Amino acid sequence: MNNEIAFVGLSCTGHDGAVAVVQGGRLVFAEATERYRQNKFAVGQAPDDYLYCRDVLARHSDGGQLVVAKSWSEQATQIWHGENSRLRASISQQPQHRDVLERLAQFHRHNWDGFMGPSIALAGHGVQRAAQALGRQVMETRHYDHHLCHAAFGAWGAPFDSAAVIVMDGQGEGRGTAYWHYRDGQLQPVEVEPYDGTLVECYSSLGLYYGIMVCLACGFEPVSGEEWKIMGLAPYGTLDAALYNKLKLFYSINGLSVNCTENTVDVFLDIVSGPVSHKADFQKAANYAYTFQRFFAETATALMTELGRRTGERNLIVAGGCGLNSSFNGRIVDVTGFRHVHIPSAPADDGNAAGAAILAARDYHQASAGPAWQSPYLGSSIKVEALETVLQSSPFVPFLRIDDEQAMADEVASRLADGQVVGWVQGRAEFGPRALGNRSILADPRDVTMKDKVNRVVKFREAFRPFAPSVLHEAGETWFEQYQDSPYMERTLRFHDAVAAKVPAVCHADQTGRVQSVTAERNRPYYRLIKAFEALTGVPMLMNTSLNVMGKPIVHSVEDALQVFLGSQLDCMVIGPYLLAKDLAPRKSNAAGATGQREWAREPQVMA
Repeated sequence: MNNEIAFVGLSCTGHDGAVAVVQGGRLVFAEATERYRQNKFAVGQAPDDYLYCRDVLARHSDGGQLVVAKSWSEQATQIWHGENSRLRASISQQPQHRDVLERLAQFHRHNWDGFMGPSIALAGHGVQRAAQALGRQVMETRHYDHHLCHAAFGAWGAPFDSAAVIVMDGQGEGRGTAYWHYRDGQLQPVEVEPYDGTLVECYSSLGLYYGIMVCLACGFEPVSGEEWKIMGLAPYGTLDAALYNKLKLFYSINGLSVNCTENTVDVFLDIVSGPVSHKADFQKAANYAYTFQRFFAETATALMTELGRRTGERNLIVAGGCGLNSSFNGRIVDVTGFRHVHIPSAPADDGNAAGAAILAARDYHQASAGPAWQSPYLGSSIKVEALETVLQSSPFVPFLRIDDEQAMADEVASRLADGQVVGWVQGRAEFGPRALGNRSILADPRDVTMKDKVNRVVKFREAFRPFAPSVLHEAGETWFEQYQDSPYMERTLRFHDAVAAKVPAVCHADQTGRVQSVTAERNRPYYRLIKAFEALTGVPMLMNTSLNVMGKPIVHSVEDALQVFLGSQLDCMVIGPYLLAKDLAPRKSNAAGATGQREWAREPQVMA
C-alpha cells in the first residue's frame, strides 16, 4: 500500500446522500446513496452503509489512512437554532400569521433536531467500520460549509481558470443563495447586502420556492422531489397574469440579496391553498408551471447579472439544486451577459460529497485545481460475471455476446432504426441525476410515437414528460440555435426550425430539447453507437432517458437492470458485451464479432 491519504466525502443532509473519494489529487469515485439503496433520494438513510463503503474503499482507494469530510460545518447546529429563535421572535411582529409561523418554527426545529442534525452526526460510522475491516485508519473527520461544498465541486471541473460562482439551493447555513469569485484555484466570497426580510434568511430561497411552493401549487410532491416535472410541464403553458402579479410580491431583490417581503406568507398561503393538478386541469396546471418558471428565471437572471457586474467575469459556475433547472440554464448566456457557463454533473446535494472530499484534499495540500473536464462516469460498475451467472440459469432470456465494440454499435443501431427501445448499460455509472449513455434507455428520435410509448409502457410516467437528445458534439450547431456544449445534459436549447420536425420524439412543445453533447473522448462506446445510427438514418442523435421506471433510481446492479428489462416493454438490453433480446430467438447478426447464444468469455470481465 502507498502512503497517500484517501479523502472520503459524505453528503449527509438526510436526502440526496452520496459518497465520494479523492486520492492522488483526483476524484476517483462518486455515487449517490439512492443507487445502491434503490430508494429514490434515500431520504433518512445514511450515505455510508458499512458493506457498501467497504467495497468502495477496497476498489477505489489505496493506502492506510483516510480523512472523512462532511457536507455541513460544525457551526450548522448553532446557525439553525439561531434561525429558529429569530423566527419565533418574528411572530410578535406578524400577529396575523401567528398560527402559520408557530407551525413553521416547529417544523424548522424538528427538521434539524429530528432529521438533518442526526443525519450529519451519524454519517461517518459506516466509513469508520469499513476502514477497520480493511485494516485502515480514519485520521480525522472534517466539516465544511454546505454551500462551499457546492461551490468547490462546481469549480473543480470547470473549463476555465476564473469565474463567478453562484450557489442557488434549498437551504444552507444561512441564506439559500451564496456567491464566490473563483481565481487562482481559490474561492473568495462575494460580499452580499444585509438581509432585510420579514422571515429569517433561510426562507429567502429559490430552491424552497421551486421545491415546495411550486410543487404544492401544481399538485406535485415536494418530499419526493418532483420539482423537475414543472420544467417538463411548463412548455405547454402560457403566462397566468394573476399568478405572476402575486409572485412579484413574494420576494424582493436588493443587489445580491433575496428578501422575503411583508407579503411572502400571504402569497404562499394564497397560492398553495388551491393546487391545480395536471390530471384535473392540464392547461391551467401548465400555465401555472410556465408562470412559476418565468418568475424563477427572472429572479435568477437579476442575481447573475449583478454578480457578473461585481466580479467583472464573463465565465459563470452554477451549483446547488437550482443548477438542475435546465430550462433556464440554456438561456443564461442570452440574458445575463456571461459568455460561458459551467454546471457540474451533480449540482444538487449529492455533489456535495465530492465537494467536501475536494476541500479536505486541498486542506492537506493533496489536490490543486481540478481537471479541465471532470468525467461524470464515477460510479459503480456492473460485473459481467454476475450477468453470466444469471444468463446461465435463465434460458428464457435469449442473448448474443458481441465483443467487438463497433459490431455492437452496428447491431444496436440497426435495432434502434427498426423501432426497438433499448436499455444500454456500459462502464461506470454516471454521477448525478442524468443518464449520459452508460445507464440509458435509448430510442429513435425520428419516431413521433416513441415519446408516448416510452412514457407509457417503459417508464410508466406522465405523458407530458420530455426526452433528451444525445447529439454528436460536432453536429450540435447544425441542429440547435446558439448551440452550447452540454456534456452533462445540463441545459435546454432550441432546435433550428428547419430540423425540428425530423426528431419529434425529442423536440418538446416549445421546440427545445435538454441536450447532451457526445464526443468520442468523453464516451467512446456511446459515440460509436450514435455514429452508427447516423450512418443508417442521417440523424446524429438518439432519444435518451434514464434506465429506471418512475419512482425508482437509475439501476445499480444486474438484478436492477433485468427487473426493468423484464418488467417493461423494452425490446432489448445491452450490458457490457451482452445483448439480451425478447425476440423468440436471438436476432441473426452479420456484424463481425457477434457470437452465439451460449458462448462465454474464458475469464470473467469487469466493464472498465
